[in-house]
Amino acid sequence: MNQLNLIAVPNGAFTLEEALQDSTVQQAIQMIKTIEGTTTSKIKAFLAVYQMIDALFQMRQQDIDMSQLHYENFRNSMTMVINVSYDSIMKSFTNHERKMLQELVAKAPAH
Repeated sequence: MNQLNLIAVPNGAFTLEEALQDSTVQQAIQMIKTIEGTTTSKIKAFLAVYQMIDALFQMRQQDIDMSQLHYENFRNSMTMVINVSYDSIMKSFTNHERKMLQELVAKAPAH
């Protein structure tokens, strides 16, 4: 059995800026903005999407057989990584990036 080594965001395959260029990430941000919740819960939701996309890329780079991946368990695992490691993950972002994350998930003002 191959050993899988995944690195948590933002230190994985993609920087925050690179992740923000992804269309799936952009769609997720738009959805997250519309949900009710605290800024922290919205940032966690965003980070879970970021972590999933990053981890999938890392797995492909490590030649993991993606047909063996149970996606619901994978999603749950990546969400747990974010919940358990949230504080240390947030510390690894710069002040500018933390501010950007808060702004990304903020609701757009009503017109």
